[in-house]
Amino acid sequence: MEPTLHYGEPVVYVREFIQGDGIYVLAVNGELLVKRLQFYKIFNRLHIISDNTKYRSVEIPLEGLDNVRIQGKVVIWVHGEV
Repeated sequence: MEPTLHYGEPVVYVREFIQGDGIYVLAVNGELLVKRLQFYKIFNRLHIISDNTKYRSVEIPLEGLDNVRIQGKVVIWVHGEV
């Protein structure tokens, strides 16, 4: 999530809280990721965005979340000293 979040910075998320666009913790094939989500309810689609331009964004149908589990919404993150 560079430049928004830096590797190893702690985040706090509210488990099972899914409301509106924002930064979320996801479990994808058993691996936890922090990604920006945009919900397109009219088109029944979910846009998974990496703030880091090295990684491409992905758009998937909301009903196609078999291997993606939204764990909760990030509410706090802490930037450390470099």
